[in-house]
Amino acid sequence: IIIKQWYQRRVRGRQPRPHWMRGLPSRLTLSNVEQHLPDVITRLLGLSDDVKPRKYSTMENILAQEIRDEEAEWTDYDADELVVKFRIADSIFENLLTETIAVFSAINTRY
Repeated sequence: IIIKQWYQRRVRGRQPRPHWMRGLPSRLTLSNVEQHLPDVITRLLGLSDDVKPRKYSTMENILAQEIRDEEAEWTDYDADELVVKFRIADSIFENLLTETIAVFSAINTRY
């Protein structure tokens, strides 16, 4: 149904051919489109064997190298672990001091 609707719009409106239709015959019929559609889909999805590997730009290469260089910093949790341990120790120590002061204050008020 989608192919038929597209074909009818294409034939009626004589729209320019999109880039993904290269390789299709210049004279389009419904049977031509149905015949070549699997090839077009596999080419668009990059599943065909004749697809050349994409060349990366200089910027992409630089970013990829920076990611590789900084990955060790991202996955090194030693510093974060140390900070969390100190925060927990400070919190426990603060709670102990608060409880101790409360106990001594209670003892002081009795006597």
